Amino acid sequence: DAISGWNAMAERYANAWNVFAIDVFNEPFGGTWAEGQDTDMDAFAVDVAAAVHESTDWLIMVEGTSNSPNCTEVIDGDTVVCGYGDNLLGVAEHPVQLGKANKLVYSPHTYGPSQHARDEFTNADFPNNMPDVWENHWGYIRKIEGNDAAVVLGEWGGPVTGESDDVDNNGLWMSAIVDYLVANDMQSNFFWCLNSDSDPTGVVVDWSTFDEAKLALLATLTPEPTDISALYANSDAQIQ
Repeated sequence: DAISGWNAMAERYANAWNVFAIDVFNEPFGGTWAEGQDTDMDAFAVDVAAAVHESTDWLIMVEGTSNSPNCTEVIDGDTVVCGYGDNLLGVAEHPVQLGKANKLVYSPHTYGPSQHARDEFTNADFPNNMPDVWENHWGYIRKIEGNDAAVVLGEWGGPVTGESDDVDNNGLWMSAIVDYLVANDMQSNFFWCLNSDSDPTGVVVDWSTFDEAKLALLATLTPEPTDISALYANSDAQIQ
């Protein structure tokens, strides 16, 4: 089962210098949250953490669901729904409780108009309306009294210039989310993705050309990213 699989992964990679976190379930759009069902992602995250923390000290990254709890809400005049991994509304009343509380990371996935067609992307005040959406879905967690968990965007991306019919709107969306993350001290992130196989979100266009506009935007968000080469140089472990 899934827990056995995570146990096997923990045993194999426990001493790998470049494995420091796990995303317990990618975009669980059919999952539930605190409903007392086998599909409850909050409970699943606790079980996975208990298993892998027997042999590791990994961070536990927990995404949101899609429809549990109900995410449909009118925000700034638009009927807004959640995506596959950004519904973390359930955390407000049912936060994830890990045995190692300081290892919990809430990790929403979110994308703009190049990937989705949604009412909020055509709002007359776009993209100034977007912080209200992000705050409602997951940004609020940082402001919960007593919350010690980090909020790290686990997936986001899309064209910045000249890559799709939605380039103008998506470029605005990308700049707006960077501004929001910086303003709310949530600069840690995982950008999707490195290569261009998931067009149009890649940073490397053809394995020889970098998308300089995306790199410039990422430098604004995280001007001093983790130096992976330095971590490896100080480690006795091998790359896994």
